[in-house]
Amino acid sequence: MQKRQPTLPKRQPIVVSGKFMPSDELAQMLGISSRRAKELDRMVEEIQRQDALRLAKKSASRKRHNGRSRSSGR
Repeated sequence: MQKRQPTLPKRQPIVVSGKFMPSDELAQMLGISSRRAKELDRMVEEIQRQDALRLAKKSASRKRHNGRSRSSGR
């Protein structure tokens, strides 16, 4: 029989209060140019937009079909 692994103690969550750091300050802290930071912002927005579209398509198809075929029961 295998010995049980010791469980890790629960850590306190990291709480960030206040507003997010502006993109310019974050870019400076990370050591990247402002141009590259803007490119990254655009990439993130595009990914979020695609995820939203994918979720919308998924939920729309569920609403239409509702688990039934169209021909039955008419």
